[in-house]
Amino acid sequence: MSQGGVVPQVPAAEVPADAYLLDVREPDEWAAGHVPDALHEEMERRGLESPYAEWFKRWDDEDRAATRPELEITTRIPCADFFGIRDQALIAHATQIDPESSWFDCPLEVQRAAWPTEDYHLARSMVDTELPEDDLFAGVREKVSA
Repeated sequence: MSQGGVVPQVPAAEVPADAYLLDVREPDEWAAGHVPDALHEEMERRGLESPYAEWFKRWDDEDRAATRPELEITTRIPCADFFGIRDQALIAHATQIDPESSWFDCPLEVQRAAWPTEDYHLARSMVDTELPEDDLFAGVREKVSA
């Protein structure tokens, strides 16, 4: 609760590991900023072994920038409620992703808390669109039904 119009803030490092965080931001607020290494940091905050720790040991900021250019995220689809179904579909395609791989090491509750969207970069469009997009099929439905 706020006291005198001031909303108290707690640094992320001081949030208890057993606390539940509820992200109430609107999609445009989420798009405006979030922590790039959010899943790794949330795993560590909860005292869990992060499957990403080795990656971050190998990469420093210069290496990341040099090997993988930053792409503008043009579409964020809130879909945390469907992460379990997504994982079942991925596991069903074991020839594409090993069901025993580290891909599935990050618990769903961590994913939902730290990164509740699927993010996309619009590389090219054959239909009119406005950014940021909130519908991956906007404009396509109209073309198909015409």
